[in-house]
Amino acid sequence: FVRATGCLLVVFCCRAGAYQLNYSLDMALGYSDNINQSATDPVGQAMLIPRLDFNFKEEGASLKANAVGQVEYRDYVQGDFSNEVRGQVSGVATWIILPHRLNFDFEDYAAVQPVNILAPNAPNNQQQTNVFTLGPTFNFRVYQTLNGQADLRLTNSTASETKDFNSNRALGALRLVKDLNPLDQLSANVEYQDIHFTDSTGGPDYDRVDAFARYQSKLSQLDLDFAGGYSRIRFSGAGD
Repeated sequence: FVRATGCLLVVFCCRAGAYQLNYSLDMALGYSDNINQSATDPVGQAMLIPRLDFNFKEEGASLKANAVGQVEYRDYVQGDFSNEVRGQVSGVATWIILPHRLNFDFEDYAAVQPVNILAPNAPNNQQQTNVFTLGPTFNFRVYQTLNGQADLRLTNSTASETKDFNSNRALGALRLVKDLNPLDQLSANVEYQDIHFTDSTGGPDYDRVDAFARYQSKLSQLDLDFAGGYSRIRFSGAGD
């Protein structure tokens, strides 16, 4: 296996107000004598790859965001494989509607994954995947010793080739923490998920309920921690 690569790199930085954006542009030229990773039929290929790397950070009073990513275009010079755009991005943003009370969150994760994890890591065994999530978080207090958090999340998952990965998910959660006294604490969590596969090859739809409670006590010479829970999965058209 032989690979030779040349690279031209340009770096930029931009700051304005509460946000900061860093990005770089580079151009790579490489060659692999076995790009399809085959023991019996290796394919040599030259590649021309322009690439953009970036990271973004926002620390405002009403918006906090952080994103890191890379986008590249792969030109297979000899044409043995189709040219492609590949992107990998991880981003989280929180819109602060009411400080310490109500937030709205956005999350997006894009990646390049194999179509078949058991096959060689060749260009024709790669696909683009994306998972996008959004929803509100509400924090509340009942009396002085009971704190709570309620979450609602909607998630969309897609893959360019593996259609059974495509799904829509809804999650609702309620979390409570009760201070019994300065040394003892009781907490409880309940989550409900509804999963719907958008392609018939993705398997049956199902819903899931998880509930658990925890008791913690910190004594002078002993710490106690007890937890117990319950889970139920119910498939579409079936019993519990």
